[in-house]
Amino acid sequence: MKEDEKQFFLQVVNGCTKPYKDGSRIRPRDIINSEGFTMHYKRSWYLLGKWSDKGWYDYGVTLDLGWITLKGYEVAESLLN
Repeated sequence: MKEDEKQFFLQVVNGCTKPYKDGSRIRPRDIINSEGFTMHYKRSWYLLGKWSDKGWYDYGVTLDLGWITLKGYEVAESLLN
């Protein structure tokens, strides 16, 4: 896993677990569209698809509005150790 992928993955993991004040969750779309996000959006979408194929990430209709799976949280835990 390249460093930019690792950083984005951890951003998504942290974002999906911390709710906004109104109770809604931060989605990958919010991260991708945030000011200061330097990765090209096409690469971020590619990575979301890659993680989905590995079972780390799941989504309903739109790729950038998904969530991290339990397996994905396990991978994130291993990246932090």
